[in-house]
Amino acid sequence: MWGDLTLREFISMLNEHNDFIQCFRSTIVNIKFIDWVNHATLKMINGDELKIGRVYKENNISKFRD
Repeated sequence: MWGDLTLREFISMLNEHNDFIQCFRSTIVNIKFIDWVNHATLKMINGDELKIGRVYKENNISKFRD
């Protein structure tokens, strides 16, 4: 998605809903569309596999440990 806002501004708006995570420097995903997560990647329900950046691993993986 392209827009006039910076990624940081998008993240702050989307964090109000708790449905989105940042998994890489330039990637935000809706957690409702994640199929599975492992230590290095996440797979979306459409089959796309995305890398989880080193900086974002601990925060993102801990959301799925429950």
